Amino acid sequence: MIAGYINKGENVKETLVREIKEEVGSNVEEYMYNDHEYFKKTNTLIHNYTAIVDSEDYVLNDEVLDNIMSNSLAKSFVERFLKKVK
Repeated sequence: MIAGYINKGENVKETLVREIKEEVGSNVEEYMYNDHEYFKKTNTLIHNYTAIVDSEDYVLNDEVLDNIMSNSLAKSFVERFLKKVK
C-alpha cells in the first residue's frame, strides 16, 4: 500500500503516478479507482486505487489481508477491492 498527499497544482491521477514512482520506482501502466473514505483522525479524504505497474510482478489476493492491521482503513480498502474483482 502506497500513500501520499496531493501537491498544489496536481490532480489525483498525477499524484498516483508520482507517488508510485517515488516510493517504489515503478511506472503506472493502468489504474482502477477503488473507493474513498474520510479519515477523521487526520482530517483527510483518502482516495484508493489499484495500479498495474511496469516493473514488478505484484499480485493482490486474499493472502495480503494476513499482513495488514486488523480494523484498519487499508484492510477495509483491500477487502472492498477484492469483493469487486471476485
